[in-house]
Amino acid sequence: MPLVPVSQRTGYTIQEVAEHKTPKSLWVIINRKVYDVTSFYKWHPGGPNVLMQMGGKDATAAAAAAHKNALPANLMWEYCIGSIVRFKVKPAEPLEPAPAPAPAP
Repeated sequence: MPLVPVSQRTGYTIQEVAEHKTPKSLWVIINRKVYDVTSFYKWHPGGPNVLMQMGGKDATAAAAAAHKNALPANLMWEYCIGSIVRFKVKPAEPLEPAPAPAPAP
């Protein structure tokens, strides 16, 4: 079970989440939050195929339709690993040091 502290959760792009759609790494998006359900999908009350079909995708509408009384996001907070971002800002590359001045003749 992931149980990532809120302070350590990060942003993921939709493209990054889309890469996690296998039994070894299964992520879903619900309400712009990213959930790592790898360790849970086999025990999903609707069967493992439900989450496998939604792996790597936005499952918000499917989850809301299937769970009328409580949105799964409220029940799965411990599987939340981050949220969706539109893009990631690359860290600034360190500047190269300026060349040393030529010695005086």
